[in-house]
Amino acid sequence: MLFERERDELLETLADMRAERILDTTGGALSVRCDENLVLVTPTGAPPRRWRVRPEDLVVINTKGDIVERGRYAPIAAYTMHLALYETLPTCNAVLHSHTSAILAFASAGVTMPSNTNATDKFGEVPTVFCHDLPIKREYLRAPWPLHPNSHAHHRPDVAAVNDVISAAVDRRFAPRDAELHDHGLAFLMYRHGVVTMGKDLTQAFDCLAKVHTNAEITLLTRPETVRVAAPAPAESQLLEAYFLDPVA
Repeated sequence: MLFERERDELLETLADMRAERILDTTGGALSVRCDENLVLVTPTGAPPRRWRVRPEDLVVINTKGDIVERGRYAPIAAYTMHLALYETLPTCNAVLHSHTSAILAFASAGVTMPSNTNATDKFGEVPTVFCHDLPIKREYLRAPWPLHPNSHAHHRPDVAAVNDVISAAVDRRFAPRDAELHDHGLAFLMYRHGVVTMGKDLTQAFDCLAKVHTNAEITLLTRPETVRVAAPAPAESQLLEAYFLDPVA
């Protein structure tokens, strides 16, 4: 079995996220870059299985999205987004995704989360990337467009289309910030979906997620006016334009 040490570290991080209540059964995903060409990701369907993941359940994929080693399950449906993040951010070696309720308050409102604690000042504001899941999937199935090369073999191309929209927006916003990962993690919100944190390792990505989650809780308590609903989602006919223009809050 490839990458036994990395498998143990990823599952330890998963357990710590559960213990700290920054990962629940509504969804989420973890990945770690193991070498220049291979990434270890959590399997599909792990949240509803209450995160009962064994080392052999983790999936090794290459940077083209091909499965190199797997157990009982396929990789997470959003693996293309994880691969795109690693491509955009060479310093990034770990990606964590979570759906905590406090963070979803900002993501679902479609607003930027301000820094409201000294622990999150280094991250700056956490932007919400527009990626309205169901309309994008419907638009792609109605009129498919070329996907990122990493999506070529995706078993759910409509999911890959959503990931492409997210990845394109993140590339424009975060590629210039790669050097920051030497000092601290980075984070963004996905509209109506959750949070993604990126780090030079699992420890840094975990630290970023924990602090952003706490910041969300404190901000909701002390500055509830910051959670205001943004402009309505664009019509499905505008989604291709959204793909190129990155309409973030």
